[in-house]
Amino acid sequence: MQKAALVLGGGSVNVSWALGFLKSREYAPVICADGGVIHACRLGIKPDILLGDFDSAPEELLKKYSDVERITFPPEKDYTDLHLALEEAAKRGAQRIDCLGATGTRLDHTLTNIDLLSMGERTGVPVTLLDANNRIRFCSRELHIRKDQQYGKYVSILPFTDTARVSLFGMKYPLTRGLIRRGASLTVSNEIADAEGIIEVLSGAVLVLETRD
Repeated sequence: MQKAALVLGGGSVNVSWALGFLKSREYAPVICADGGVIHACRLGIKPDILLGDFDSAPEELLKKYSDVERITFPPEKDYTDLHLALEEAAKRGAQRIDCLGATGTRLDHTLTNIDLLSMGERTGVPVTLLDANNRIRFCSRELHIRKDQQYGKYVSILPFTDTARVSLFGMKYPLTRGLIRRGASLTVSNEIADAEGIIEVLSGAVLVLETRD
C-alpha cells in the first residue's frame, strides 16, 4: 500500500463529510498548512507537522499543539503555505497526498491550489484535492475510475495545457483522440457508463474532476 500524506489547508472543510472520509484512512505525515490547524482540531486529528507563517492559526491552537514539530516561514515569501506543505509532504517520503481545505470562498487560493496539482508531475507524488462535492486530480497519461468507487455522478475533463488530445473509454460520451482546448466545454459533465471509465491523455495534460451536487 502506498504511503499517503494528508495536508490540511485553511479553506473550507465540511466536518461531517471529512469525519466519514477519514474514518478508514491512515496518513503519515499529517501536515497542517497554517489555518489548517483549525480543521485538525475540529476533526480530532493530532498533526505531525505545523507549517506556515501562522497568520491564520489561532494562538490557542498553536499552544495546544506546542509539542508538534513546527516549520515557520516569514509572511513575505514566494509560495503559499499550502504549496510549501505539499512540497514538505513529498520530501517526507509520501507516495501520494490527499489535501482537504484547499477549496473555499477565496477563489484566488482555490484556483492556485488546483494549479498546484501539477506539482505531482515534477515530484512524482500525485496530489488529490477533496471536498464534500469534488475530487480533483491531474492527469498527463492515463487514469482509471471504477464506477463502484467513483466520487460523484459526473466526470469532467478540463485541459490543463492550452490543448490536450484525449481518448475516453467506458463513458456515456466516449471520445477517440479528441483535441480539447482551453475555453471550450466539450468534456464537462460526462458519466461512467461501464464498470470502469478510462481517461487516456495522448498529449498535453488535463484536470479530472469527479463531482456531485
